[in-house]
Formats: sequence, structure tokens, C-alpha cells
Amino acid sequence: MWKELKQWEERHDAIAFGVMTTQEVIGELENYIWFDKSADGNDHRYICRPEDVRHSLIVEAMKHASNTILICGDSEYQQIMDHTCSYIKDALLAEISAVQKLNDKHEVGNPSFYDDVTKKYYKWKELKLLMKVRQQQGVQ
Repeated sequence: MWKELKQWEERHDAIAFGVMTTQEVIGELENYIWFDKSADGNDHRYICRPEDVRHSLIVEAMKHASNTILICGDSEYQQIMDHTCSYIKDALLAEISAVQKLNDKHEVGNPSFYDDVTKKYYKWKELKLLMKVRQQQGVQ
């Protein structure tokens, strides 16, 4: 990445002064209490392991933070990182809340399972069949 960035700088007579990678965000999430299972229940709730956060959500959060912070005229790296991590936390908590609300509507003895690809709920047998079809088609 650094070699490509250096080449880009040379081609465009420019200097890039800010690079944030998804791996850096994952590393930073490890410092946030929402992603620390050992701290669960102390006025917050454990969400997930940092490495389990969807790549697309991390990129979305980085773009949102960069656009938001730069518009305000302040481009400090740590502020962008903090905003990115907060965005991820808020998005995941909103997803969890939405799923819980939908699950609460379903019968207790007949649970449904959410499929992130289709964004729908399925009974276990239906979901197993869908996963089998995807596997046969080579789709994850």
C-alpha cells in the first residue's frame, strides 16, 4: 500500500497526509469497552470481537468520520479514529436492537433466524436449505 501511495504522490505532485486502514480500526476497537467481553455488564453491553465487525461497516464508518471531521475543519487522526469507532458501535447497537425487536414479535417456541445476505428471517429448516443451495452454487 505504501509503495502505491508513494507512486500516486509522485504522479500527482502531491503529499498524502492521512492514511487509515481497516486493520488499524480493528486494532483501535480493541481499546473500546463495547468490544471487550470481560467488561460486559458494566454500564454497557458487549457487542462482538473487533475482528468480527463487517469490513463494509468499517469502510462506511471511516468515510463518514473523514467527511464529518474534515467538514468541521479539523483533521486530527485520533478524532477521525474515535468518530469511526463510535459510528461502528452505534451502528451495531442499532442492528442488535432492530433484530431484538423483530425477534420479540416471533413466537417464543418457534424462533426465526436472520440472514444478513437476504435481510430476511427464516425458520431453521428454511435457512438450512438456503445455506445448502448457496454452498452448492459456491456462494457464501
